[in-house]
Amino acid sequence: MMNIIDTFGDGVCCNHGQGKYEVFMDGLLVADGDEFDAMESHFFGNCGDGPQTQKPTGEPTTNATPRPSSAPVPASFDALVGTPACNDIQSICSTAGTSLLDKKEVWGELNPSNTLDNCADGGAGTYLIDESVESVTVVATDSAGNSVEGILSAGGFAKIKAVVYAWNNGAGSYVDFFKTSDIVSPNWVPLNSGTSPVGQGGLVDVESPAFQLSNTAAIQAVRVGIRFQGSQSPCPTGGYDENDDLVFKVDMTSASDAVMVAVAPPVTASTSSSQEAIDCPAMVEDRCLEATGCYWGRPNASNRNRVRRNENKSCHEL
Repeated sequence: MMNIIDTFGDGVCCNHGQGKYEVFMDGLLVADGDEFDAMESHFFGNCGDGPQTQKPTGEPTTNATPRPSSAPVPASFDALVGTPACNDIQSICSTAGTSLLDKKEVWGELNPSNTLDNCADGGAGTYLIDESVESVTVVATDSAGNSVEGILSAGGFAKIKAVVYAWNNGAGSYVDFFKTSDIVSPNWVPLNSGTSPVGQGGLVDVESPAFQLSNTAAIQAVRVGIRFQGSQSPCPTGGYDENDDLVFKVDMTSASDAVMVAVAPPVTASTSSSQEAIDCPAMVEDRCLEATGCYWGRPNASNRNRVRRNENKSCHEL
């Protein structure tokens, strides 16, 4: 996995020149890019158990370049709150590249449940086939969601970026975003409607609408959840669902001057013509039993006889 992070939040192209980056492995181009916001991630290679980083083959030939003082420090696990956290006030707080949120508990996630309120992951599925949250990032923005040079500030704006894994074609996978200004007894405020599916399978970059940070709390948190069907909830209970939190600090210098405004999350429910159909025949039994619009049993049988016998059972559309 490769992460590129830009502290100014406008990528390497094209406002201040025509920049780009390229990543080669064994002489082959495996990733490239130019225009992005604060962060971009790429997975490449062929690892049997998901994204991994190879150990160095030897000692470096030169001294490593020191990290610039302005470079953002990645999140680390904070045992006091039970989640990844950034202990410095900065423009971006991210778990990308840390492996802290890779997988779910049943697949060997580090420090589960990685939530402030012990919201447990679902226990079904297979890693990098079924739903999971892989990384969470919160970045300072303006009210329109454009990245800014400033730091995360009380009363300022931000948005959440995440990498998730969506099952199949993504038509049944939904991502929910939440915020809270109370990390002890969190009251999770939704940031999106939760009515639009991811719409793409595999590893997908997703982001929330811009939202306003509280002007009364120096430590705040966000939550990213992915679920199979169901409805939006801070802690859904489906077998394929997962939620992960990220705690971060904000600058309180201008908190008393901040004007809090109500920003309603957009409602962007997809119509049936704009989203792919749920693929019932692709489902294993436990996912089929959770699914809306599918049944597990024998094809072309009456309701009474669908599950009467064991032979030839599979998942079918209702």
